[in-house]
Amino acid sequence: MRSKMTAMLITLALAVALCCASLMFLNYFMDQADDLCSRAISQVEAQDHHGALESLTTLAEKWEKWAALLESVTSHEDLQEVTREIIDTKTCLEQGDIDDFTRQAAQLGHAIHHIRDQEDIRLSNLF
Repeated sequence: MRSKMTAMLITLALAVALCCASLMFLNYFMDQADDLCSRAISQVEAQDHHGALESLTTLAEKWEKWAALLESVTSHEDLQEVTREIIDTKTCLEQGDIDDFTRQAAQLGHAIHHIRDQEDIRLSNLF
């Protein structure tokens, strides 16, 4: 009986540790994505379109690199939405359409925040 209880407590501790590590990774990655999106907006406002394009390219590369791991943590549809927003935002910037870029970048930021809000530990997310 004692060995079963010990095994159950070890399993519970490992499960909690895995959940905490997943949450920490998700928050870290979403912070990076949000920072790159904000940096691109700031660079466009400062007329540095090349720098903004580099920021969006970095975001796209990181997003593609970590997408498979992120799918184990959050919704596939939400990840696809962010991917579409990154592509649309880059396209607007490449075409020089600053008004559409600003709108798309805001939608990209909203999609990133949506994932964070959806996966955040809150009472409403637990039940």
